[in-house]
Amino acid sequence: MPTLQVDKDFIDKLGRAVRGVMDDELGNASRKTGMLFKGIDQRLGEVKALAVGSQRGIDALRKGAQPGSPGLDPNGLVKLLVAAVRAKAARQSVDQFLDSNPDLTATHFKGLVAGGQPMIFKAVTNPAISTVSGWTAELAMGRTVAPLAALAPQSAYGQLQGRSSVLPLSFENIAQIVLPSRTPGDLAGSFHSEAAPLQVRRSTLSANAILPHTIGVISTYTREMSRNPNFESMVRNEISFDTSVVLDTAFLSEDAGTAIAPAGILNAATAVQPSVSTSKIEACAEDLGNLTIAVPNASDLVFISQADVRARAMIYAGSGIASLPWLVSTAAPPKSVIALDAASLAMVESGFSFDTVEDAAIHEESETPLPISTGDSGAGAITAAPVRSLWQTDCLGIRLFSFASWAMRGPGRVAIVENIIW
Repeated sequence: MPTLQVDKDFIDKLGRAVRGVMDDELGNASRKTGMLFKGIDQRLGEVKALAVGSQRGIDALRKGAQPGSPGLDPNGLVKLLVAAVRAKAARQSVDQFLDSNPDLTATHFKGLVAGGQPMIFKAVTNPAISTVSGWTAELAMGRTVAPLAALAPQSAYGQLQGRSSVLPLSFENIAQIVLPSRTPGDLAGSFHSEAAPLQVRRSTLSANAILPHTIGVISTYTREMSRNPNFESMVRNEISFDTSVVLDTAFLSEDAGTAIAPAGILNAATAVQPSVSTSKIEACAEDLGNLTIAVPNASDLVFISQADVRARAMIYAGSGIASLPWLVSTAAPPKSVIALDAASLAMVESGFSFDTVEDAAIHEESETPLPISTGDSGAGAITAAPVRSLWQTDCLGIRLFSFASWAMRGPGRVAIVENIIW
């Protein structure tokens, strides 16, 4: 069965048409907020990143069209989507709208879609070379019947982001975020005798600044590799997997903050001495109890450890441990348990954003990439090497970019017990 391949010009035309309909239907400029169009531009950008191809499929379908039919007009999809948008604005179904606003091309295209006419959005996929063994030759030398499986790692960072008690932050149009904090109990009231004056107390506030740290990576591969329909999704999965491990490792570290990365939550954690009981059951209960004491007045106490530690806790502390908020992470220190008050945690993360390009120049360096060229022009110029032009070598590049920052809103909200005996 013939297929339709959609090119970039077509997607641009689609974007202009949808914007035009929104102008007509919304009318009021105050309703067309910056966030609305930002969202549309983002979605269209994603479609552009996935849309590439030629007009050959369209031409083939035109040649095979029945005499007197509109054929497969590439404007048909645009007109059909425009009709759908207008129908939504008029609170009608697409059929009702086309009945009252006849459009032969849109109606014909709707019939093709309803009849199961396939459409392919070919990925502008991103040099893995098909002849390089151990990288992509194994995928290029035959037919891959299924995508390479890449299970998401056990990530405390990702799980904490989904907790309602964690304070979500955004760097939208700001350079840093200041989190005020104070010591609980400073403004506590007290009992007093009749006619006696009340105590006058004050609280001392402190501030913790969160900077917009970023994380990202680039991978490239040849045009030939894009012939494998699963390759780009496989690369995205692997990038997401490996980057999630890096995020969790930094998040659960003792590292101090730097200009490029936030401090790990264990950097100022309260150290709890492990139990010396010879009974593993008693030692487990004592360690978990001491961790709870080390994070007083926690609104949402969460334990974090490696999977084997949690499994042993369920054995020695009983099945009731399963009801406690306990996250598992491969990046947690071995033979240790972390306790933190999730309600005192603030996190900024924009989600993994992928861009795919075919006309960039990059410094192919895995550890210390440099600007393509620095210094004065001529003899004073310093050029990074090796540099690859994706356009000149017919390669494609896929880039991950994301904001990722976090901070505890006050001291004493994280504790850790290490070298447990159970």
